[in-house]
Amino acid sequence: MRKKIKILLCIFLFVFGCSKEFRDDFKKLFPLRSAVMKEFDVKDVRVTIQNGNCIGVSFVNSKYNNESEAIQDGVRQKTLEFISSNYSNNDKINTAWIAFVIHKKYFFVFNYTNSTNNKFYKKSQDGSWVDM
Repeated sequence: MRKKIKILLCIFLFVFGCSKEFRDDFKKLFPLRSAVMKEFDVKDVRVTIQNGNCIGVSFVNSKYNNESEAIQDGVRQKTLEFISSNYSNNDKINTAWIAFVIHKKYFFVFNYTNSTNNKFYKKSQDGSWVDM
């Protein structure tokens, strides 16, 4: 019974405690996540927005984790281009990060996460992405 009340309280706080703009931004991440998963043929991608102007994409346990840095850089550039052309709130985004993440779960309790070879980018005046 308490669990149901907690869930309802969380839903209530999300719906009424967050601004409409935040909720709209949050809803737009789901189609972007699905599109990135389809475009790059991966099973687990996490897309986050930070401070309303930074987007982060984590490829979790993907086929790119063990690739060379050159291949990962190519995936990063394609991801940034994909975000620029497919995310409807792209005009608000001025920084981004792309990460390749190793995640393992042991004994259903312990989690191991290692974010490898992260890179951060800033959007230039012409809309292209440059390393930070």
